[in-house]
Amino acid sequence: HYEVERCCKIGSGFRHLKSRQLSGRSNAPRSFWDTSGRYSFGCPKVFASLYFSEQDNEEGAVPCSEAQRRFYEEISKPEDEINLIHASLYIAQDDLRLSDEDVVETSEEISRIVANFEKRKPTVDYPMRIIKAVNKYLYAELGFDGASEWRDSRNVYLPYVVRRRLGYSVSLGLIYREICNTHGFPVEFVGMPGHFMLRALGRGEPADSEMDLYIDPYRQGEVLLRLEMEHRLGSMLQSSKRVELEPKFAEAETKRRTLYRMLRSLKRIYLHRAQLESALSVVDKLNLLDPTNPFEKRDRGILLYYFGKFESARHDLEMYWALKTSAPDNLLLRELFREIKRVGVQGGRHRSHARTLSQTLLGLLKHEDEPQQL
Repeated sequence: HYEVERCCKIGSGFRHLKSRQLSGRSNAPRSFWDTSGRYSFGCPKVFASLYFSEQDNEEGAVPCSEAQRRFYEEISKPEDEINLIHASLYIAQDDLRLSDEDVVETSEEISRIVANFEKRKPTVDYPMRIIKAVNKYLYAELGFDGASEWRDSRNVYLPYVVRRRLGYSVSLGLIYREICNTHGFPVEFVGMPGHFMLRALGRGEPADSEMDLYIDPYRQGEVLLRLEMEHRLGSMLQSSKRVELEPKFAEAETKRRTLYRMLRSLKRIYLHRAQLESALSVVDKLNLLDPTNPFEKRDRGILLYYFGKFESARHDLEMYWALKTSAPDNLLLRELFREIKRVGVQGGRHRSHARTLSQTLLGLLKHEDEPQQL
């Protein structure tokens, strides 16, 4: 059994019943709570591949932070109970090593943003009137806008987005969705490739209707019909013709799938910037979200190898090969595996250049099939 900090809600925010003071944030340990960066208490079955102390460090183990525990608890709930705002804040807390106070502050600010829309809500609940009211409030009054820099992780993390009023489609969409759903106008993310869009629900038409309203949170709440969405998709794919929207792209995404795509966006950003420690933090959570995904096992194994965690790296890569015996990247990885075994026997530390390794991982990402079952 293990001890977990229990949360209680205050409004839409949350505070921890227990609190510990951090002496500073610049050198905060990865686990937040203890100076060793690891935990000393036991581990349940679900965390069997994670270690919390030197004596519990079994072959194939990787560290786990308290924020990762909270993230896992959130995504383990039934679909309709998962809170996307909370899960997204746990992602930010883990990656940015934020204190509980930082997380609570952001949560409470989002709660205020959501609550204050009540005064601006139109008296007639026509979809377009509600959308226009949300757009005026969120973008014109509060000043939120789509960020132009495509490789800045701050545009994904909610604490930065709320503070800077800049974000990508996923982070702006989370706030937009929270406002609409709280005030009786349900919207959900849809699976459009490469860009997070929202679709208005509950209009009486079938889910895949020509009259569905699609909302682009990145472009200040621009509203598109299905035909316009297909033209937008064609433009994104650099096609001069309209691209017919596959049914799966018009369906509401599950919350786990939304979080998966959010984490994948962060992963690409960190690999492009060769920030491999941050990339590893993201890949840790991708493995919690989808533990059967062989590609995330592979990428975590490669990153662990880079940081000298050879036994853990070998464990992840062996799991990858067991799942993907005929993968096209096997030649590259088998050479890496031989190097892992050699270093494990002879001792030493891997000194591969971070930029080269990042480019290798980005190249591998192009050949992956993203899971649809989340």
